[in-house]
Formats: sequence, C-alpha cells, structure tokens
Amino acid sequence: MNLYVSCRRSDAAVRAARLAESLAQRLGKGRVTWDADLLEAGADFRAQVSRALAQADAMLVVIGPRWLNITDDQNQRRLDKPDDWIRIETRLALQRNIRVIPVLAENAQPPTMDALPDEIKSLARREAHELSDKRWDYDVQCLIEALEKIPGIRRKVQATTFSQNAPVQPVTTRL
Repeated sequence: MNLYVSCRRSDAAVRAARLAESLAQRLGKGRVTWDADLLEAGADFRAQVSRALAQADAMLVVIGPRWLNITDDQNQRRLDKPDDWIRIETRLALQRNIRVIPVLAENAQPPTMDALPDEIKSLARREAHELSDKRWDYDVQCLIEALEKIPGIRRKVQATTFSQNAPVQPVTTRL
C-alpha cells in the first residue's frame, strides 16, 4: 500500500470513497487504503492506522466544508480533542514525515494555521489539491501526476501477454 486516504465521515465521506476508488483503479488495488477500510469488529483501530501509515508513502486528507468545525455531542470542536481520529491520523503522518496532501472537496477552503491544533499546524503549510465533481477525472489525473513525483508511488502496469512465436499482424487503416 502506498496511499492512505483520511476523511471525516460526517463531512466528505462520499468524495473520499470515490477518490479512493478512482485512485485504486489507476494505481492498483491494494495500493490505496481509505481509513474506513480499517474498521473491523474487535480490531484496535489505532494500531491499524499506525500500521497503514507506516507503509504509506503519502496521506490524502480529504477536507470538506465542515471538516474543521464539526462538533461532538457536547458541542466541542472535534479537532480540538486529542482523541479525534482525524487529528491522530494527521499527527502520525506528519511525525513520520510522509507526504501529507490536503484534498479540498465540495468547495472547501484550506484550514489556516490559527484554526489547527499545534501538533498538526503544518497541515496549513501544505499545498492543497482541489477536487471538483465537475472536473473529477481531470482533478484526479492531476493528483496522480503530483503523487507520481513521490518515491514509491507508481501507476499499475497493464499486463501484456504475447507469444514470441506468434506472427505479427500488420495494422492497416483506411481513410
């Protein structure tokens, strides 16, 4: 696995799932992990996230318009809580010095340093990538091109089978 996709399910889960699937199609199945894929009954989620990020070459933080300000049942901003999974995932990725790319969905704005907890403030200094429904394929392609500059990230190679003894058929076109 090379890519880890993180999102708030109450914010941009549909876009994150679509992005993970689009990337898996182009980079190869098993090379992209969406954090929701790690949810298994009885499994230690923190340990699974830690293992997944240890194998990741990059993490995509999908940020929707509500990502920064979603609150819990006590009306406290979730990102301010030390046990917030987005905060934990982002902190682990930043500590491991892997490429962390904010992916802006649904016309979201990138978070400012002042709006982020200290341990993930550097997320605000990262160049964000916009993902629009209107230009989905183009935006995903641009993201893949940026990702391919990171060592360890490569597109899947299409397997081609041929026989060395098979005759070559000429290709002709008619106008």
